[in-house]
Amino acid sequence: MRASRLLKPTVPVVMAGLLTSTFGSALAVPAQAAAPINIGVVTSISGPLADYGQQELRGLKLGIAYATHGTWKVDGRKINLIVRDDTGNPATAAQAMRGLILQNHVAMVQGPADSAVAIPMEQLAGQYKVPLVIDPAADDDLTTTYLNPYVFRTAVNTYMYAKSYAEYLNTHGGAHGVTFYQFAPNYVFGTSSVKDWKAALSSAGATNKGVTYAPITTTDFTSYIDHILSMKPLPKVLVVTWAGVGALTLFQQMAQAGLYGKMNVIGAIGGYNGLKALGKTDDGYIGVTDYYYTIPHNAANTYLTRQYEQLYNNPPDLFAGTSFAAGQAIVQALAKAKGTNAQALTRALSGMTILGPKGPIYIRPKDHQAIQPMYVVKLVWNAGVGYSVPTAIMTVSAQESAPPLPKR
Repeated sequence: MRASRLLKPTVPVVMAGLLTSTFGSALAVPAQAAAPINIGVVTSISGPLADYGQQELRGLKLGIAYATHGTWKVDGRKINLIVRDDTGNPATAAQAMRGLILQNHVAMVQGPADSAVAIPMEQLAGQYKVPLVIDPAADDDLTTTYLNPYVFRTAVNTYMYAKSYAEYLNTHGGAHGVTFYQFAPNYVFGTSSVKDWKAALSSAGATNKGVTYAPITTTDFTSYIDHILSMKPLPKVLVVTWAGVGALTLFQQMAQAGLYGKMNVIGAIGGYNGLKALGKTDDGYIGVTDYYYTIPHNAANTYLTRQYEQLYNNPPDLFAGTSFAAGQAIVQALAKAKGTNAQALTRALSGMTILGPKGPIYIRPKDHQAIQPMYVVKLVWNAGVGYSVPTAIMTVSAQESAPPLPKR
């Protein structure tokens, strides 16, 4: 009850103020609730990577809920997510992030799904001194070429996929005498992936035969598949790196063209929706994933799996695991910094260990890349679930999959 309501209507307002200050313990105005902490999210709600953005948001929210024991509060202050759609466009992302910083006064920003979108976001994080927690964008240049003190990443990067597969090859005698060709999207994620897979497979003894790039908006891959099948001699291995709405069509068209029977197709394993749609088509495929919900066994992954299935009626998808860790990292940083001071937040994030769905991951201080285990998996047909399930055949440790430190 306000103090003025305790006084007779004839008492001047100035007297009410005097009484409140003199007899504060009896007539004090109740303390206002602490202001919420605004956290911005810029990611693909629409555009080619909208599915990845959805996975990211779901995982992020569950990570925050888990880290705050369901309260969404840190030191009594409510966490308020403000989400903006980058549409897969770097200029749109930059405008959205600038608005979040200048108008919404966010303490941190999380996202995006698109590596090309992440580049201007990193530049703005450095310009305005606002921490950016990247997930799931995977271009390794984000924590090398474009890195600044306000950029952190809980996601894996493209190097870690390729390095993990090379570790698998080396434990099985290497790849001497193996020829490989690559197919990738023509933007920074694709070019980064091609570079990393070329280096990793060459180090294992394989011979590079080139690459074909296609626009990320491609929805019919027939001409590209025909080109690969026309090569003489055919490469023994085809490394496929793809992201976006065309991924499912790509793998279906490769199967229809009989490509799987003519060469060994390897690469990063896609998400739940793609696996389910492909059914038995990719049975026996060997590749690398950074998360599949049945592989890790720990409290965070159990929580993520149960909550995700309850809320969304399917298991947590590929990018839910590391975006969950992004939510944990944001909460841990706010708690350790005891507020929203940017310098305190960056100190808290640097060197942080997160007990996420994959187990402990470590944000390396020198490049702010989260070092974490990776999984080489074989897809095994499971009639009970109706698709080929990623089954771990080798866990590559965080140390073995770690990218080299950037040269500065």
